[in-house]
Amino acid sequence: MFSWSAQFVVIGRRALVFTLFLSGVAVAETVTLCGGSGAMFGENESLLETLHQPDLGDVVTTQVAVDLVLEHDWVGDLWVILKHGETDVELLQLPGSPASPYGCGGDDVSVTLMDDAPLPVEDACLMTPPAIAGVFAPNGFLGDFRGANPAGAWTVAIFDLGVDDCGVLPMDGVCVHVTYAPDCNVNGIADHEDIASGESADENGNLIPDECEVRGDCDADGDVDLWDHACFEACRIASGVPAGCESVDFDGDADVDIRDWGELQIAFSR
Repeated sequence: MFSWSAQFVVIGRRALVFTLFLSGVAVAETVTLCGGSGAMFGENESLLETLHQPDLGDVVTTQVAVDLVLEHDWVGDLWVILKHGETDVELLQLPGSPASPYGCGGDDVSVTLMDDAPLPVEDACLMTPPAIAGVFAPNGFLGDFRGANPAGAWTVAIFDLGVDDCGVLPMDGVCVHVTYAPDCNVNGIADHEDIASGESADENGNLIPDECEVRGDCDADGDVDLWDHACFEACRIASGVPAGCESVDFDGDADVDIRDWGELQIAFSR
């Protein structure tokens, strides 16, 4: 059974970002992508803000949250979409409609959007600015991004579908918080979830599916080389099998000794 904990950190304006630990090992991290430069958009116009996430390797998105700040004098005209890869998620869609045929008539937006928020953003409307403020669930489902690699473009599309009003996306007016976890077998499921479900074995308990491990690969770079020899020596003189040394305890006898050294030579020669 895993022991787990989560570390929550407030970043930006409001969003809660966490790091998930299982058995003391961090298995989920969060990156934050922000954009906005004070660009203006007017009636029946759109604005695209594209945020770029560099490659993080074989990882998978597990959770997404969005901070959104917009200056606008009739927020009921706004339609906002977040796109990554082939997936589109509506953040706002003419809030206040159909309760009012013209939507919410207040000014400005300042929200954090999270799937597990108790109230939907479509029902938020105040007459004092910001008209939509707080933590809400988006119009769509941000969980649709789960299972995708977070690398690449995250594009926020803002549409003003009304007349006689305009808006501004302020500096860093949109921040996308993407939580991701290792996915060594690239099956679209986080490694720790594969292990917890029984889909993958993890005999040494290091939260890496056994099918992804190379025996003797002490530095976890996918091969057995001279760096692993140096790592082996540090593991050999330590007591027991310290964290990070599991791959060189070839015979699984809870220590790193001469028998494991022989196995390392065989692995090195392959």
